[in-house]
Amino acid sequence: MVTPHAGYPYSGPIAGKAFSLLAHANGAPNRILLIGPPHFVTVRGVVAPSSRAFGTPLGDVAVDVGAVEVLRDAGLVSIDDTPHTPEHALEVELPFLQRVLEDFTIVPLLVDDASPEQVALIIEMVLGKRTLLVVSSDLSHYLDYATAERRDLATAGAIERLDYTPWPE
Repeated sequence: MVTPHAGYPYSGPIAGKAFSLLAHANGAPNRILLIGPPHFVTVRGVVAPSSRAFGTPLGDVAVDVGAVEVLRDAGLVSIDDTPHTPEHALEVELPFLQRVLEDFTIVPLLVDDASPEQVALIIEMVLGKRTLLVVSSDLSHYLDYATAERRDLATAGAIERLDYTPWPE
């Protein structure tokens, strides 16, 4: 699932619609692999927090510490709270998940300068029968509407084809 993480007035209705699909799913997920970009602190690779839970106004969401440790031990993620502290890309998704899922944990990862192969390996290691991948992304920013629409449609097509070829700079 790819969901936006802009402020709730801007992206809330779209995120709410996406997450509402989980309310009707058979075998609802009990673990969320939550991936998003850092906005405030430069990250090399993939970074997980050391925290055991993320707090929201609706209560705490437990981190799957075991999964984070497995990824760290495999050399796929590092542990660093610095980029997580000011970040909103992951946290903004949590209240939606709390409203539609009864009991779940998260594997919260900030991804920046990482290879597609590294991210694919992380996904492969964490995904299971009741694990859902949620990618928090606003897709394009600062583009005019027509350009953003073209770029977002191209991105959606690449996701559907599992094509991780980088965009030309």
